[in-house]
Amino acid sequence: NRGAFLRLVRDIDESFVRMNGDKALPLRRGQYGNSWFYPARGRFHIFNTCNGWLADKLKRAGLRLGWVDPFTSDQLMARLRRSGAAVEY
Repeated sequence: NRGAFLRLVRDIDESFVRMNGDKALPLRRGQYGNSWFYPARGRFHIFNTCNGWLADKLKRAGLRLGWVDPFTSDQLMARLRRSGAAVEY
């Protein structure tokens, strides 16, 4: 639904730390393809991985993913598929 999508976009947008103006500037290249690391609010650690971070954003937008956060991207995608929110490409 549109409201959930807008909440998700706003929550992700608010997670970036912007030093100069409105644009978040990349810190360095990521590990995969054309990925980048950006300054953000919060800390990365074993219990707050990128998959847990995304699951939290999706739950805050209104998706139901279960009471334990997924640890791997496969677990996250499986829950999204079960929720009916994921689209196969």
